[in-house]
Amino acid sequence: MHRLLGLALVLPLLSACDPKDCTLVGCASQLALTITGPGEVIGLSGSVTVGEHTFLVDCASDSDPAVTCDGASLVLDLPEGVGGGEVEWSLSSDGPDGGESGGSYAGEGAFTPDWTSSTPNGPDCGPECWSGAGSVELLGTP
Repeated sequence: MHRLLGLALVLPLLSACDPKDCTLVGCASQLALTITGPGEVIGLSGSVTVGEHTFLVDCASDSDPAVTCDGASLVLDLPEGVGGGEVEWSLSSDGPDGGESGGSYAGEGAFTPDWTSSTPNGPDCGPECWSGAGSVELLGTP
């Protein structure tokens, strides 16, 4: 009888202590930027800041490894926990003639991209991943 009473007291405690059932599906956070200018945008350089994380951009040489350059597009692989907020940017481009005849473009600013968040393991389980997209415009410089 005492054994049954003890079991009756322990079972509710065991079920209350079970860890939450979460899957272990991973996901990647990214921000895709389209860069426009008065002409063809070539050789982007500068920086893009998402949250507290700053990415160095140098498409003609060595960008941050988390930055993929593709012509007038940048894709930033965001670290875990980054995304969903404002983006600050300061970029320049050589333009189509390498900037030799004043064909350089530059700009800076801040904006909030169209963000989408996902939690592939459920709303109460991590990670939370972000996907964002936006465009910025560079202006001609003398």
